[in-house]
Amino acid sequence: MPGLKFNINPRQRNIIFALLESDGRLTIDQLARLCGVTARVIRYNLDTVRAWLRNEGVPLRIRPGFGIEIEASRAQRKRLLTLIDQPEEDRLIFSRVQRRHLLLFELLSSPTPLTYQQLAEIGGVSRSTVVNDIEDIETWLELFFVTLKRLPNRGVFLKSAESSRRFALLNLIREELGDRKWYLIWKQPDAGFRGDKSIPPRLEKFLRSLPLKTAHMEILRIENMIGRAMSLYSRVEILVYLAISIARLQEGKAIPPEEALRVEQNLYYEVSTAVFGDLRARYHFPIAPSEVTWLAASLCGAKWESPSLDLRDHASRAELEALYPAGAACARQIISTCARQLHPLLLLDEELFAELARHLEPVIYRTRYRLPILNENLPQVRRLYPEIYLASQQGLREIEQDLALTFPPEETAYIAMYLLSALNRLNIRDRSKTSVALVGDGIRAKVSLLRARLEREFPNLKVIGIVNGFSAENEILQQADLILSTDPIEIPEYPVLNVSPFLHPSEKKIIQNWLVEREGQTQRFVFSDVEKAELVDLLRPDHILISGEEMDWRSAVQKASQPLLSNDYILPDYVQAMISIIEKHGAYMWLAPQALILHARPVDGVLRLCLSILILKTPIAFGAAPEHQARICLVLGAVDDHAHLKALLELNRLLNQENFREKLIRAQDSAEVIRIFWSSLMSFNPETAPADPN
Repeated sequence: MPGLKFNINPRQRNIIFALLESDGRLTIDQLARLCGVTARVIRYNLDTVRAWLRNEGVPLRIRPGFGIEIEASRAQRKRLLTLIDQPEEDRLIFSRVQRRHLLLFELLSSPTPLTYQQLAEIGGVSRSTVVNDIEDIETWLELFFVTLKRLPNRGVFLKSAESSRRFALLNLIREELGDRKWYLIWKQPDAGFRGDKSIPPRLEKFLRSLPLKTAHMEILRIENMIGRAMSLYSRVEILVYLAISIARLQEGKAIPPEEALRVEQNLYYEVSTAVFGDLRARYHFPIAPSEVTWLAASLCGAKWESPSLDLRDHASRAELEALYPAGAACARQIISTCARQLHPLLLLDEELFAELARHLEPVIYRTRYRLPILNENLPQVRRLYPEIYLASQQGLREIEQDLALTFPPEETAYIAMYLLSALNRLNIRDRSKTSVALVGDGIRAKVSLLRARLEREFPNLKVIGIVNGFSAENEILQQADLILSTDPIEIPEYPVLNVSPFLHPSEKKIIQNWLVEREGQTQRFVFSDVEKAELVDLLRPDHILISGEEMDWRSAVQKASQPLLSNDYILPDYVQAMISIIEKHGAYMWLAPQALILHARPVDGVLRLCLSILILKTPIAFGAAPEHQARICLVLGAVDDHAHLKALLELNRLLNQENFREKLIRAQDSAEVIRIFWSSLMSFNPETAPADPN
């Protein structure tokens, strides 16, 4: 009966609000679009929605082929809208994640300590549940340099710089909204959040109070003054940061002078000064220099679009170094380190160099100014590609010493994603005829990885362009046969599939089904489920040669390859490809002094994962320089982007030991070579082994 307490969750509240706002009946699909959920979610929650409405004396009609409609007078709708717009907190059931978001918001907003009992009443749970929540909340806050303090008999409070509190609040909002609603802020900054009742009311009220429209205008002004556009990701991040800053300044919560950053007096600083000058005139509050420096730092750490460059440009290294001087220097160093552990051809991948140079330029600023670097793909990268993560970690460790910075694990995972993209590109043979456009949020690591995996797994697809954010007027999207998005978008008139950058098997199946439906034929794609082989698995006596004859480098390549050719591990094309690489680029693939690894792309003729070793009693010149004398020549045949990584890592560690190289050179037969490998692998000191990325 009316007045009876009836609990609903925020999602059900959102559905009720959409029905009350509607002038007539709605189909389930229409209701799903209004609520930003799937039709399945609507069906799952309809019984509870109907029960709540029945409790308020209003029937909900659900008729097959007709739709869903609330039968209520205008006065009844107005009463229910008021009720649903300002519900009692204890009449809403929050999910575990939403409850923690709500508690985080209260802690970030409160100027005084909050007791566990107060937090329990806010979250609608027991005190013991709140105690458990606080443990997770404390870990989350550490990402933003915010410390949670416990006071006996007084509760908990947050100790942090004002700037850290703002960034924590910014990312709390992003997590609560999810990517789809987060990016919608840029497209509809004046729409507010009144129509979205899936957000906890306290947080919703705060969001509705933010001056998003004003901040949006300032972002456009910033881009006009600088003459470049930010990526969608950076646009929304700085827009919300600016809106939160305005709100905090109106409350008298300015960033104190001692938190001011020492930033370069560059164009970003001048623009930030102009922005806060405009805000001071608009809102009549004082602006401390510290506010200017933090906005300038955020602009330095933003991702800026380069109209003349895209992911497939052919800009020279000199051009890239001029545009991204710091990023290019770091990219070169990382690639040099990681190529020795992952694949020598990474040194020749101009696309990898361009991507890393552009990516690292703002990352250096973000790390220097302690701006958050978040990467939701970190757990997957660590779990699925530990060797690539480890190589990235070691590559970053070297530049950390030069820059006196410490990069977070999230950044290590981004570098690993770029490296994984490059390794995937080694398996791409040709382009195709079905055109695909990729939609991303401006984080290039995502679309770069998706592109490489897509072209490898579906060789008959061709990526015609990458779009930063969805716009129905975009020419590239209009030309594409298929649109793949790393963010959840749903446009009925466009063929859009939402996938992850890793292109998991279930997502490959979705693309395959789309191709089958479109082309009426089965599309072949390859899964790469080969187990990672260890070095000892690749050592075969008949693949090891010891030669005392004199020969030129071409003869050495052919001789080292002969065992693999004879046993059908590689094709003759692979040998010619290795020779062509050296003719074009020189002998660049040195693992250690006198130790050279010969290779080409997997698609150039590798049939099975393999390794052969040629030990020369007489050095062979692979170049004019004295250090280009080889005594140990290895031929690597990789079949994909990961099966060889463990073996190559072990090989790299061994060959960088001078004593090990000397033993190999003195070996008399293949059996002795294998014994040297075995004994050396078993005698590794665990303390010197690479750290576990987990």
